[in-house]
Amino acid sequence: MLSIILGLTLILQGGHRFEFVAPASAKEVFVAGTFNNWEFRKNPMARTEGRAWTATIALPTGAYQYKFVVDGDQWHTDPKAPEIDDGFGNKNSLLWIDPGGAPASAKRGDGHITRAGLLHDPALFKYVASDGKSADVAARARKGDVESVSFSIATGDKTTLIKADLASEDSIFEYYRARLPQGRSTYKIVFKDGAVAQEIGPYDFDPAKAKRIVVPDWVQDAVFYQIMPERFVNGDPSNDGKNRSPIDFTGRTDEFLGGDFQGVTERLGYLSDLGVTTLYFTPIFQSVTHHKYDTDDYRRIDRQLGGEEAFRRFLQQAKSRKMRVVLDGVFNHVGIEFSAFKDLLAKQHDSAYKDWFHVKQWPVAVKNPPNYEGWWGIEYMPKLNLANKAAQEHLFDAILHWTKSAGLSGWRLDVANEVPDHFWIEFRKRVKAVNRDAVIIGEIWNDASHWLQGDMFDSVMNYPWRGAVLDFVAHRRIGPAQFDQRIKWSLTNYPKPVVYAMYNMLGSHDTPRFMTECGGDFRKAALGHLIQMTSPGAPALYYGDEIGMTGGATPDNRKLLELNPNAQQKRLFEQVKGMIAIRKSSIALRRGDWRTVYTDDSAIAYVREHGNETALVVVNNGDKPTKVALPEPFGSSKGRFALDPATKIERAGGATIIELPELSGGVWLFQKASPNPRRH
Repeated sequence: MLSIILGLTLILQGGHRFEFVAPASAKEVFVAGTFNNWEFRKNPMARTEGRAWTATIALPTGAYQYKFVVDGDQWHTDPKAPEIDDGFGNKNSLLWIDPGGAPASAKRGDGHITRAGLLHDPALFKYVASDGKSADVAARARKGDVESVSFSIATGDKTTLIKADLASEDSIFEYYRARLPQGRSTYKIVFKDGAVAQEIGPYDFDPAKAKRIVVPDWVQDAVFYQIMPERFVNGDPSNDGKNRSPIDFTGRTDEFLGGDFQGVTERLGYLSDLGVTTLYFTPIFQSVTHHKYDTDDYRRIDRQLGGEEAFRRFLQQAKSRKMRVVLDGVFNHVGIEFSAFKDLLAKQHDSAYKDWFHVKQWPVAVKNPPNYEGWWGIEYMPKLNLANKAAQEHLFDAILHWTKSAGLSGWRLDVANEVPDHFWIEFRKRVKAVNRDAVIIGEIWNDASHWLQGDMFDSVMNYPWRGAVLDFVAHRRIGPAQFDQRIKWSLTNYPKPVVYAMYNMLGSHDTPRFMTECGGDFRKAALGHLIQMTSPGAPALYYGDEIGMTGGATPDNRKLLELNPNAQQKRLFEQVKGMIAIRKSSIALRRGDWRTVYTDDSAIAYVREHGNETALVVVNNGDKPTKVALPEPFGSSKGRFALDPATKIERAGGATIIELPELSGGVWLFQKASPNPRRH
């Protein structure tokens, strides 16, 4: 195979000079972007004169998103650069590094192909996804830059040219996809625009040697439910006064609401009735804060949550209901009461743990700003040095202890992008050695391809998917066609087994609640959950979203679960329960392929197909009733769920017609007739 992969080639351009005029009050300025994983402190800028700051960074060819960061918390786009949507309602600046020069805007048919936009990397599942016989292959180009993409495939003495289909796009790139024939082959990729053609390759494909990715099979059938235990239900007031602290990680007064494992145990019947199969808990280990993302002791369950005794009682009851448990692992940083850090504060240079942390200046003291690395510069969260073997082993000892003794079904990994790859690779090996079916879910907010190649994570929290649903349903910033493109990006960006294991949530402890995003509109909230329960991946509810709890940014999104819901909340609960039930009843909804069959100004229809079963999903996001006519009979009816009882379906002349009220949707299950068995 050609050793040089265009688009990854390290063609250094002598370094790109970033320039920014900062506010006069600026004390320090950084440049952060996709080139440093948005870890802004990696690239400080230097003041040249007055308010001008510069930094020169050697970058390979490619496209980069970036911003300037002033004094650690003020993020600015570059006024001299084009801007693109970051997928979360904000803007980033865009930089192209291209040996042939990159025009400010791409145009089909102009005879110019931006070489830095072209990419095919067989080492990534995104570009070559093998099933052991053949493979889906993909190629990338700058958005709006080329007129066609083809794969020239040689098998033996025969060469075939297959035109690739435009599968998806994002704000920077387009992705084209085709399928290789079965067996070994050699292929090239031809990009054409006007009279210009650009060819990359050749590449060899051998199904016997092709890498395949495996994730736990149970995840695609799961329904997750996220609980922040201190903020869920107070089942044991006797532990409310224990382990309280006047501060949280920002130095503000921290409020404790009394939630504990006894409260979770008491609500297991409620969760079973809803249809939940897997509980994901935010951190539960000893800590001085309500959120417990500043661990003090990885071997102890927090006393305020009831300690290990209450946790074990909960596990026993959860197991009796066949519920799985996933814990939150915070291994990037610890709390200031962590024993090794306390030893460092007490003994300074003489501490046996001084190399467990990133000390910048002696003597070490807890102050703002800290003279050691802290997560986001926060003094209450000292960052661990995971190059230190002893620090690693301390963590692995606790990880394996809980994986074994608690019978965990997996881990969700906090700020996963800030932890070095070598740690996650070893983490996976050790956890899978204990439980090969344990799911590993990373907290990654953007493109997670790097971590989803089979050696680190099985899945990630699907924030891009959430952003698409929010923009379509909650905020109405995009229409059905744009929503379709956003969803297809998620479906084509990752290996298929990963897509079906993605953690699809509409809210979390780090975001405003979905009902608040919907402006309090229960119809919008129900519509969002309908999409959630019918999308590829595992649906994940944030506690209270099933009844439409409201809450803005932290800490407003972390109130106790409301135990006496009103009539509207009860109706939403029943709707979510019904959606979960139809998902559980349908293999097509859990494991089927996605195919969009209709979009107009307000409605989208898509099908999930698996074997002889088809699930048709129709969503009307408009303020008026609509009628969707589909030229497909689909098969015999075997089930349905509609958000509004006024929804109608008519099937005549080989067509299917759906009538939907405003802001509503539904699911219809169909069974195709099986072929007649062969007679002997």
